[in-house]
Parts: sequence; C-alpha cells; structure tokens
Amino acid sequence: MSSAEGSAPGEVANRPSIVYKSFLDALNRQDLDAATRCVNVERYRENCVAFTKGFVDWEDAKASVLTIWKALPDLRVELHELAEGSDCALARGTVRGTAQGRLYGAPATQRSFEASFFDYVKIADGLIIEDCRVAVVGSENDREDPDCRRFARTVRPEQTDDGAPPG
Repeated sequence: MSSAEGSAPGEVANRPSIVYKSFLDALNRQDLDAATRCVNVERYRENCVAFTKGFVDWEDAKASVLTIWKALPDLRVELHELAEGSDCALARGTVRGTAQGRLYGAPATQRSFEASFFDYVKIADGLIIEDCRVAVVGSENDREDPDCRRFARTVRPEQTDDGAPPG
C-alpha cells in the first residue's frame, strides 16, 4: 500500500484513496456532478453484487443511486477502513439511512436501515474505472423481521426465507 510521502504534487490528488474518498464524499452530499468528476464515464463499470445484474455503465449506476436516494433520502456512507494499491482502493464501511420509500420491493417502513459493505475500486489516470461492491443486508436478528426477509428475497431471490439456497 502506498503513502503520500515522496509523491510529486500532482500525484497526491490522483492517489486511489483520495479519488475514492472524493467519490464517497460526493455521494454523501448527493452531488452527482462531483461524483461524475471522479469517474471515467466512458470506461466506468460497476457491479453492486446482488443489486445489479452484473456490471452496469455510469449512466445505469447514476440511475440506481437516484432510486436509492429517493427511498433512503438520508443515506450516509461511513468509511471504517481504506487501503490502496497503485491502481486500486479497498474499503470497508457501513451504509445507513431511513426507509422512507420503496426500494427493490421492500416497503417504506420509516425505520432505520444499516448495511455493511466492502468495495474494490480500480483507478486509471486519477479516475474510477471499475467499482465492485458487496453490501451485507441485515443480520441474524433481522431474519425474524418480515420486511427484512421480503427485502432479502427481492435482492437475493435464489434464497429462501431462512437464508438457505432453495432445494
């Protein structure tokens, strides 16, 4: 993993961790223009595992985040750990919000929502070109909550109510 020490002045702004944090800060401000400045819109592809059907381009990723912001208008991303390589960033954090609208088939419960996430972001020429994210929705305690089970079935339809694969 790298550090800013010994970097040329222009290189610091292009460090994967700085680019990624700038992207997350823009998303937390719900500023898609600023988020767009952090990505290569021609090369960008995103896979939000279990939420998107494989990789999507920047336009589809923006449409997805707008849908999420509509359902969870107070959505916040909290970063717990961030590591970087020469062309990538790895992150672990928590996403929180309040379910004020329907999202992926889940009802607007007006209750708080929390999910852990892991993110791998590939950077080229100071811009994000690939983002692969895994969000862990719910906990063992949530399995008894019918709204959480309905949401999990919508997100991961191959699982049964008890979380086991069908069969």
